[in-house]
Amino acid sequence: MKARKFLVLSTLAVFCTGVGTLGIYRVLLAPRPVVIIGKDYPTLGSENAKIEVVVFEDFLCHTCRYFTMEIFPAIESTYVEQGIAKYVMVPLAFSLHSKQVANAALAVFYQAPQDYFPFVRELFLRFSGGKLEFQDLVDVAKKFPEIDLSTFEHSINTGRYDHELDQNLKVAKKAMKKNLRTPAVFINGYAMPGISFESISLKIEEILKAKDA
Repeated sequence: MKARKFLVLSTLAVFCTGVGTLGIYRVLLAPRPVVIIGKDYPTLGSENAKIEVVVFEDFLCHTCRYFTMEIFPAIESTYVEQGIAKYVMVPLAFSLHSKQVANAALAVFYQAPQDYFPFVRELFLRFSGGKLEFQDLVDVAKKFPEIDLSTFEHSINTGRYDHELDQNLKVAKKAMKKNLRTPAVFINGYAMPGISFESISLKIEEILKAKDA
């Protein structure tokens, strides 16, 4: 009887140890939030929002165009305008041509930050043809009276923000490791596996529920 009792207790101990080890293993494997540092990224929404949505985009990326035109408006109306989320865009450039376009966007951001997101939308509208030339950038800029065209064109021609774009790329590589891609969405530092509004909304609601618990 004692032998059977010892066997049962030993088995139970092994089981509990296994469960505990499995729990620790799952914790170690669980994704950890990424800290994305940067004060000067284009931002919408309240600084006091509980949710921070960070999106890495390249202006010559067709999927980024889809995200900006189709997904971003839903995020903006549902969470940003309601004071629930802050939306941060980190411009990336994977080619010289892309750097030219990104320089144009950042030239707008530093001249007239309130025009940055409308300007980006106009850029992606123009990109529907599959390309963006220098004249396209100028034509879009002319729609915004606050933009000084001389400074705008000089910023593009001199690659004024190339260093900043290089730093953004370093931040993206650190955050995404080998899975570097655009668009890439992080919610409170957690990388999203997809870019659908449904998956983003689900994650936001999950975080809000945990904060309120």
